[in-house]
This record gives sequence, C-alpha cells and structure tokens, in this order.
Amino acid sequence: MSTKKVISILLICCFLVSSVLVVGTSAANADASAWGFDATGTLTINAPSALVDYASPQDVPWNLFASLITTVSINPEISYIGAYSLNNLNATIEIENGNTEIAPHAFDNSGEKFVIISAFNSPVHTYAKENGLPFEGVAVVSGECGDNARWKIYSDGTLHILGSGPMTDYYRNPASTPWYSYTSTITKVLVDEGITFVSPYLEPIPR
Repeated sequence: MSTKKVISILLICCFLVSSVLVVGTSAANADASAWGFDATGTLTINAPSALVDYASPQDVPWNLFASLITTVSINPEISYIGAYSLNNLNATIEIENGNTEIAPHAFDNSGEKFVIISAFNSPVHTYAKENGLPFEGVAVVSGECGDNARWKIYSDGTLHILGSGPMTDYYRNPASTPWYSYTSTITKVLVDEGITFVSPYLEPIPR
C-alpha cells in the first residue's frame, strides 16, 4: 500500500474517531480560516484563496478526505471556482453567488449524488447545463408532490416539478395542489424527464 493511501486512511480514521474540525489558512492571512471541514461532512469555503486553480486534484488541500464530504458551502463573496478545486466529490455544492465564474475541470469525477444548487437561470445554471452537471435552483418556496416528486417555485415565476416517478393526481380537487396559493405568481412550468406522470390539472397555471 502506498504511503499516500496510508496517510489518507489514518486521516479519515482520526477524523471519525475524534470529530476534530479540519481547517486551512489563507495564504494572504495566516490567521484567517480559508476553509473548514466539520463532523457533519460540510466543507465550508470562506476565502477565494481556497478555490484557486490547482495543477491536479492531488494538490487540493481537502483531497485526502474528499469521500467524506457531503455538502460544500461557498461564501457568496467568492466569485471564482478554480480548476480541479472541487474534484472527486459526491456532494451537494451550494453556490449562493449565481454569477460565479467556474474554470474548466472544476468538478471532474463527480459522483452520482453530486448536485449544484444555485440561482435558477444564472451563469452557474448555464455552466451546469453546458457541462451536463446535475442542477437545482434555489427556491422561493418548495414542497412534495409525490412519493419521489418535489416542486419548487423560483424567483422568476417558474414552477419546477422535479424528482422521479409519478406526481400526485390533483384532478378531482384542483385546490389541493400545494402551490395553489402561489398560482398568481407562476409564469411557466418545468417538468423533469424523471417524472413519469403529470397530473391533468395544472390550471390556472399559465403554460
């Protein structure tokens, strides 16, 4: 077994046993925490110096415990995600700043649970679509509309039905739709391909 693998295993074991917070400092300010990783599996990026371009995934400071990361939260003041900086993750990536610039190879080798959450119809959303990356918009309001189906309303008035399988049939009681009180704000409907049944009743929603 290679030295690197041994170090990686030891680091993961120590983290699981002690739940110690792992932090990294900013090159610009040795006293500032540029990033942190806690016992919930959340990687918090606080400073731009943590998301610079890296030569390879192995150069990223949290690469050794990438498999433990379930959520990445990025400070909205950060406007650039560098090459290879968020590789090998199977996590939810929360990018509050929808205008963030993303370098090529920033999200290589992502897992099946990988998803980017950011502003709907933003540059980050465009990047995700162009690169075939899973994306969910930040909702004004949301809820469930089936066993594995959910709904979201975005700030531009889009009602998004997402998830998988059939949505609940509201045909016999239109007023029971969970978004009924928001229909005056809805301008269009977006239904994911994974939804196998769409209730015949979507009025009075414009379509």
